[in-house]
Amino acid sequence: MPLHCRSIFLPEHGRIDLRSSVGRLSDQDIAAVVGYIRSSWGNSAGGVSQKQVNQRR
Repeated sequence: MPLHCRSIFLPEHGRIDLRSSVGRLSDQDIAAVVGYIRSSWGNSAGGVSQKQVNQRR
C-alpha cells in the first residue's frame, strides 16, 4: 500500500513514523487509523476493513 504521509501524531504515543511502523501495526490498527482519518475533519469517506488493509499489504 503506498503511503501518502510519512508520520502521524497520536496523543497517547506521540509522533509515529509510518514508514518504519506499518510492519508492526496489525491490519485492525491500520484500518482504525485510516477509518478515523477518512471520517474526520469534514471528510465523509467510509470506513476501511481489516480485509481491505490485508489485500493492500
